[in-house]
Amino acid sequence: MPTNKNKIIEFEQIQQQVVDLFRQPASLTETSDQVITLIRELRIYQDELEQQNVELKRTTRELTRLHQEYRNLYDFAPCGYVTLNPRGLITSTNHLAADLLGTESPARSPSGFSDYLPREHAEAFETAMQKAGVTGKRQSVELSLGDLQHDPVWVRIEIVADRNKNGAVTQWRMVLIDISEQIKTDIDLRFRNRALNEILNKAADGICVCYNTKEYPHVKFTHWNPRMTEIAGYTMDEINQLGWYQSMYPDPEIRKKAIDRMDAMRLGRDISVEDWRITTKGGAEKELSISTSIIRTDRERTYVIAVMREVTQQKVEVKHAHQIKKTESLSRMAGAIAHHFNNTLTVTIGNIQLAREYLAAGESITKNLDKAEHSAQNAADMAGLLLTYIGQDRSKSAPLDLAAICKTQLRLFTVSMPERIRLDTYSATSGTVIEGNRAKIEQALQALLTNACEAVSGNPRGRITVTIGTTKAADIKGGHQFPSEWKHVADKYAVFTVTDTGRGMRDETIDRIFDPFYTDKLTGRGLGLAVVLGIIKAHHGCITVESRLGVGSTFKAFFPQTTKVVTLPEERAGGFTQVVEFFGMVLLVDDNDMILDTSQALLEQLGFEVVIAHDGAEAVATFRDNQAEIRLVLSDLTMPRMNGRETLTAIRRIQHDIPFILTSGFDEARAIGSEHREQPQVFLPKPFNLRSLQEALLKALA
Repeated sequence: MPTNKNKIIEFEQIQQQVVDLFRQPASLTETSDQVITLIRELRIYQDELEQQNVELKRTTRELTRLHQEYRNLYDFAPCGYVTLNPRGLITSTNHLAADLLGTESPARSPSGFSDYLPREHAEAFETAMQKAGVTGKRQSVELSLGDLQHDPVWVRIEIVADRNKNGAVTQWRMVLIDISEQIKTDIDLRFRNRALNEILNKAADGICVCYNTKEYPHVKFTHWNPRMTEIAGYTMDEINQLGWYQSMYPDPEIRKKAIDRMDAMRLGRDISVEDWRITTKGGAEKELSISTSIIRTDRERTYVIAVMREVTQQKVEVKHAHQIKKTESLSRMAGAIAHHFNNTLTVTIGNIQLAREYLAAGESITKNLDKAEHSAQNAADMAGLLLTYIGQDRSKSAPLDLAAICKTQLRLFTVSMPERIRLDTYSATSGTVIEGNRAKIEQALQALLTNACEAVSGNPRGRITVTIGTTKAADIKGGHQFPSEWKHVADKYAVFTVTDTGRGMRDETIDRIFDPFYTDKLTGRGLGLAVVLGIIKAHHGCITVESRLGVGSTFKAFFPQTTKVVTLPEERAGGFTQVVEFFGMVLLVDDNDMILDTSQALLEQLGFEVVIAHDGAEAVATFRDNQAEIRLVLSDLTMPRMNGRETLTAIRRIQHDIPFILTSGFDEARAIGSEHREQPQVFLPKPFNLRSLQEALLKALA
């Protein structure tokens, strides 16, 4: 469609044609026809012009509206807009730009943009502006507006130069973006990073961050503070090249354990103060206390932070302190044992000497021999307690119902308990079957009950609470656990709990109550709780103690549960059903001449003929020479050249069915042991007397 301007020109041309017709001399008819035609064209053009005027007005209104919208967008844009003339003077700004520059309208009083910049940043701006003019490309620069001493506003400026056909700059257009918060955050972040690096660099503990990789060396470290280098001897680059596991754990078994621990930790099982031994770059072994935690996990990597503290010296100091404590305990125990044995020996020796005097005078010596024997038996009992204390039991284990044993012991305990003491009992109905020695378990329970009774003896309203139940190994916790090195051997445990309302104990007292002959009471009870600990250790259990002064104490004894069935003891008609005659030759083997003399006399008293050997090698040779006459072998366990077990094996190769009695001062489990193929018919513990020897002979020959 023709433009409005063209229509006006055409309209003016037709008007001129009409004027020219009236000036020319011509016939009226011809002039009238032309005039009418021109007038019609003029009306058509007039209608079109009026229509285009209406369109033009509408377009003008739309342009005005769009211009106002653009102006609003320009003025209220979230970033500042500034234009500069070729001399760098501000020609226009929007509202935000004016706010950033700190003035209402910089364009009304033309000023240079550099006037709003501190001196430190004016040069950087001029350089960016000139570069935009030369290259024709947008330039970016970050700087502050206003005085740097008074909380300046930081902006990022994007500069574009408009140029004419000749390449001369006609104006600069700039976008101002407020980055004050970003700069503040960056400054704060840099400060925190510097502080964090300072903490890492000066930390007394080794701190590192790592993640697992599929390629060698399978662990990649991203942080490794100087203390880590001091501890391990390796830098982070060296350890990333050589490998943590490969360098720190040259022992394959320890390395596998460390790798398994890391794999478990990646599943969320953090390490909390675990002791690990590493080998440093210099080949030295160090003890580390390690704690780890997962700090971030994404699809590809699991980052782990580890804090490592060298505890080598602390371990030495603790070991030294433990050694001192152990020495003190052994010294106290040795003194107490010496005192006990001196007392028993005084009675024994005195009565033997009196027996000699009475015998010479023709008087009866029966009472003196009874007293000497009783005193010697007391010494033997003390030796048995000592074996129990060190965790050695003379009897084999069997399945036992701890709850049933406790009920029996509680009935016995109630008889001797003072009436003013209240006893409350709670017992599980099932699940308390353990494997152990009944007599020793009863001994431990009685000792714990007696200890609780003594604790509440001064309390007029004393109360003892006994509970028998079960628990999981993971739930066995306590600030004071004995033995301290105990590790669980089962998933579930039967637990015997004794709580008293006595005076309570201090922590330092709790740490010593299981020492032999230690007591915080006016009078001691010998081995007391030390025997309890020995019995529990022999049964692969532990005991925990909690106590508060003025409140009372709680002892919990834990025993591994077993799935074995408790069997009731068979009823015996009494005595031995088979009659065994004592005759023939016995090979007696021992490296102690006094024991040989005494044992030979006892055997001959029973009716045997005795042939003697002083060690295992001599015993095998003697048996080979007298095999047809020897009916039984009685041998000690511990001997030079060939011990009792080796002697048993060698003689059984000569005659597989020869009755054999093994005797020792050690407990039965240690003396015999299930790992040995050849087993004796009977184990005879030392010291033994005529009756116990006779019973052993009957069993071996039956």
